[in-house]
Amino acid sequence: MLMRAIYPYEPPFKGCLKFVPNEQFLKIREENEFWFLVSTSDGTLGCVPYNYVQQDKQTTVSLAKRALISIGKCDAQIANKDEVAKVLRQLAKEPDENNHTLLSQPMSPMPHPKKSKGRNTFPKTEASNQPSMNNAAPSSGKVIIPGGISLRLVNALRLGTNSSYSECHSTFRILLDMLESEVPDLRPYTSVLQTLLANSTTEECCLSYTMSPDWHSLNLCLGKLLKFQQDDQERNWSLHDEQTELEQVLVALIDVLMKADRELLRYYFKFSNYRPLQSMLQLYQSESRALIRRKLLLCVGMVCSLDDACSRVVLASVLPHELIRELAATDNDADVRHIATGMRLLTLLFAQAKELPVDVKDKLNVDFLAKILRFIGSVEEPQVTPLIDLDPFDASVSTKVVAQKKLFNGRLAHAATVLLLACNWHFCTVTAARMNQITTRPPLIDALMAQPSASKCFLELVIQAFNRDLDPIVFVDFKCPVNENRINRLICWVDAVSGKSSTHTNQDEFEIPDNSSIAKLFERLDEESNTSLIDDDGLYARLLWVDSLNIRERPVPLITLPTGTPATTPCHSVVKLLFDLFGSVETAGLVYGSDQDVVVDVITRQLCNLSLKDSQRILNYPVLLSLIIANSDYVARGAHRGRELIDGLSALLTTELPDELLRSATQNG
Repeated sequence: MLMRAIYPYEPPFKGCLKFVPNEQFLKIREENEFWFLVSTSDGTLGCVPYNYVQQDKQTTVSLAKRALISIGKCDAQIANKDEVAKVLRQLAKEPDENNHTLLSQPMSPMPHPKKSKGRNTFPKTEASNQPSMNNAAPSSGKVIIPGGISLRLVNALRLGTNSSYSECHSTFRILLDMLESEVPDLRPYTSVLQTLLANSTTEECCLSYTMSPDWHSLNLCLGKLLKFQQDDQERNWSLHDEQTELEQVLVALIDVLMKADRELLRYYFKFSNYRPLQSMLQLYQSESRALIRRKLLLCVGMVCSLDDACSRVVLASVLPHELIRELAATDNDADVRHIATGMRLLTLLFAQAKELPVDVKDKLNVDFLAKILRFIGSVEEPQVTPLIDLDPFDASVSTKVVAQKKLFNGRLAHAATVLLLACNWHFCTVTAARMNQITTRPPLIDALMAQPSASKCFLELVIQAFNRDLDPIVFVDFKCPVNENRINRLICWVDAVSGKSSTHTNQDEFEIPDNSSIAKLFERLDEESNTSLIDDDGLYARLLWVDSLNIRERPVPLITLPTGTPATTPCHSVVKLLFDLFGSVETAGLVYGSDQDVVVDVITRQLCNLSLKDSQRILNYPVLLSLIIANSDYVARGAHRGRELIDGLSALLTTELPDELLRSATQNG
């Protein structure tokens, strides 16, 4: 009998076979009620658990049909040819024509099973409606659990509740755990569902994606956007009565991008060769209505948050140029939410990019960065004289410098700071430039030198981030915040109600158990933020400084430096900027003495707390300290915490460096 593997299996015992789904075996015999002795295609003998395999009826039918054709074409004498053909005809029947029972599907075989009379301990399905030929009682039924059933059940929760896929996934696992504890007889089946949910094959996942409601919602929304984009290209003008429909499509698309499975979204855009993303970019370029442009930007940002491939598509388009132009021309009359979304998207693109396109990098010049400083503090700009001035000429008017207040009253100061750090990430540090005999400074440093008033506010935020060990550019994305309170409350509620049931006394009355422990779970309201991504006015960046110690999850710091950046560059955007600031005497003067003392305090703390085996970042602090001593008035002001620094460095010198850190320290010189 041919058998086919349903699930992957790692053998825990000697003599068992390791196999993957769809691998075929030839069944030799039943070793016991839990194990089959089989042979693989290369002749290897071993045991497999009976609930991980099933009869391969389709292959048996196919081979029987091929054998019948070969026997029919054979003219040679074959012993018992008619009997062989009769058996082959019986095997060649379709599986539905035979009155077979279904296989059961518990999770895994037990290493030391208890003795029993058979496999009747597992639940049975109803017998086939077709009566058997001899009217005998049907054999004990067994249940097949399809491979993708767990994913389909999660999608059913997603469609029925409109909760996010991650919440539905967590809820489904909690429900399975609840069934295991409440109904122990279902444990073999819930264990299989848990395994299927965690170890689905690539084929099962792809099939589940194409059948998912989110897949079809994406097709519908992006297909309509493509139609709008094509209509605009044909007419070159827009119908304003279509605005409502277009806004509804974008709202539905944003909802899917926020709540769908991120792996499904990645697969969808890769499967479509990123054409829907390019369609959104073209529609943004041709659109003039502010609300629609903001929603399109949000959709593009959410797609870029999926992976680097989507970001590269956007970075190579005309959108970065559009956003740079919009930010440079911003005034207080602009929509602060649109500007915040544009800053957020540019920051995400620059932080993820290993290399910026040449034309984009050229636009990150001193003039543009100085305009971004307007969002942080007051800047000074020359007064612009009118083209035709009827007043008497005054030479002092054209050279007069006028101070402009910061835009939007500083609401976007944190967002602009993160954007400037992401821009500076792609320019060579001063120390590396000096090694290569390059005299130019990064454009951000020149912009700070030109705008000392705004640079003061900017450096305050930078030093706050350094004090909190925060690299803000790695936290910028367009992911919807996860409401963990809801899942935690569900877990606590399941623990509280497990094993409890109402006791009925008669038809009209029943005893209500003590539910005080359950009531405590609902004493506090659900603290779910009502702030949506579409209405964000820079709050995402402000929260980085406020909640830096309690960020939802600490991502891995940037490890891969941008292409062409020397190896001496710190893998931390804030530390890199401090390297640039203290790289020369002129630029070190931008940092006030009190701020220098804060930087020294942080270096002292890091030298005492960090271990060489824990992090390479500790090597950046002695280098930064040497720049501060060489190019600032730190020593002249009394060498703040000098003795503690000497003790920390002495302890560092007595520590045996790992080989990779020795090489890195040698490169840093």
